[in-house]
Amino acid sequence: MNPSAYTVGAAMVVALVTALLYDVYLEQDDVARNTYSEVLRKWFKTRAWLYYLVAFSMGVLMAHWGLK
Repeated sequence: MNPSAYTVGAAMVVALVTALLYDVYLEQDDVARNTYSEVLRKWFKTRAWLYYLVAFSMGVLMAHWGLK
């Protein structure tokens, strides 16, 4: 049994919104530099290849999903 495309799309939207809201929640606490965006920014500054690998992977996924 395969889920419908709408179910998968809805699950992806829920996952992304949840991650975004959790990132905002972490920004509001008193711990410095603990959000996902700040951690990723630090990693990408020290490992440029990781930035380009993530960007390329996202591009491949978007092109793959869009070619139906």
